[in-house]
Amino acid sequence: MDKDLLIFIPTYNEKENVRLIIEGLRYNLRGVPILFCDDNSPDGTSDLLRQLAREFGDIEVVTRSGKLGIGSAHKFGIRKAAELGYKRLLTLDCDLTHQPSDCARFAAHPRGDVVVGTRFRGSGSLADWNFMRKAITKAGHWATCFLLGMPYDATGALRRYRLDRLGVDWLRDVHSDGYAFFFESLMVLNARGAEIEEIAIDLPKRTYGSSKMSIVELIRSCTMLLKLSTKRFGMKTNKV
Repeated sequence: MDKDLLIFIPTYNEKENVRLIIEGLRYNLRGVPILFCDDNSPDGTSDLLRQLAREFGDIEVVTRSGKLGIGSAHKFGIRKAAELGYKRLLTLDCDLTHQPSDCARFAAHPRGDVVVGTRFRGSGSLADWNFMRKAITKAGHWATCFLLGMPYDATGALRRYRLDRLGVDWLRDVHSDGYAFFFESLMVLNARGAEIEEIAIDLPKRTYGSSKMSIVELIRSCTMLLKLSTKRFGMKTNKV
């Protein structure tokens, strides 16, 4: 069995989206297995995923005990992919803002220990978003650039990891289990000397559903960002 690339998608109440995302990935990345991690969605996402796994094949579904956090799910997916022996891992959201055609570009990109999608290079990336969502997203990008000293779009989930180069030891330095996982993990990898590449992506508005980020999670992420901004000056830079 080819262990080159695995796709990882965390889900919570994504019943309306999962078939569409699977069909899009099967069209753009034929033969690439998919691992879903569902946090016991009350809308029945896990049950539907298991039906789709039987229909499409090469899909594994893991259901956790409850809503344990998006960062916790990504940590699980990264460790699971490494445990299974995959060289590369592609991660994305399930709300269809991350397009399967972009996933194919990430899979084909020849460089980078980590490849991240950037929403700030394409002219039409956030064209369909409302003013408030654009403002929050751009403010978050400015804050991570300024406070963490990284020029990257550090808050998105569309990424490709070279696990054969990175391993998983770096996850021990990533403490966030929520949305802060994304900028904290990139900060840790950057400090360790990982080669980080960006690919410009266009993000349409959500097809179905709404944002999973609560006010509490937003406050928690901002608190972590401030904490990391003081910590980064003491971090040693080590090659991966």
